[in-house]
Amino acid sequence: MTSAERVAVLGAGVMGSSLALNLARAGHEVTLFDAASQPLTGASRWNEGKIHLGYLYSADASLNTARHIMTGGLMFRRAMESLLERSIDEAVSRVDDLYLCHRESVVSADSMQHYFASVDELVASHTAADAYLEPVGRAHTRRLGASELAAVVGSEQIVAGFRVPERSVNTQWIADRLCQRLIDDPAIELRLGERVLSVAGDESRGRSRWQVRTTDAVDGPFTRVFNALWEGRLAV
Repeated sequence: MTSAERVAVLGAGVMGSSLALNLARAGHEVTLFDAASQPLTGASRWNEGKIHLGYLYSADASLNTARHIMTGGLMFRRAMESLLERSIDEAVSRVDDLYLCHRESVVSADSMQHYFASVDELVASHTAADAYLEPVGRAHTRRLGASELAAVVGSEQIVAGFRVPERSVNTQWIADRLCQRLIDDPAIELRLGERVLSVAGDESRGRSRWQVRTTDAVDGPFTRVFNALWEGRLAV
């Protein structure tokens, strides 16, 4: 996309909203569709806010999952601050996240500890390690002692706990500010309260022309359509 185009983005969650803002910043005319009455009202606003580096996936001893998602997690702060044009420091949690191992976990506590140590090494060697919510180039996982674990959970069903160098963000804080950025951007048209039903293309004149059909209307043509829907994504 080298010249200004009229484009559609389907879905106003964090992915669709961020994409719409980036496209508008690049000079494109953006129409953002969502079935909700406001952007960022679903999972993007109400999830736990963990910005993953791969520690969750201890059942994947190959580390392939951690490698796949790590760069995105490390770059989240930089990308979000660029979109919001402000620091997100006040939305970032202040302590390392805690992982607990249940007595009947599919991964043993010792295996989990070994996996965490391997992820520590991946994080420390990553070129973007210090771009994370908090610098993690020298961070490492710490296993809780018995008395510390008992004080935290007080349950015999939890056999181990680990502090890992991941942090979380306040998703409501992020969502509120992304939503305001969408409203304030004159290059973004918000088409809210319209559920996307289908997208149809026309290859006439050598370029794709796309039409978006919603519960309320048919809109187009768009030169490109980006599908960031959560519900109905595969059907569209």
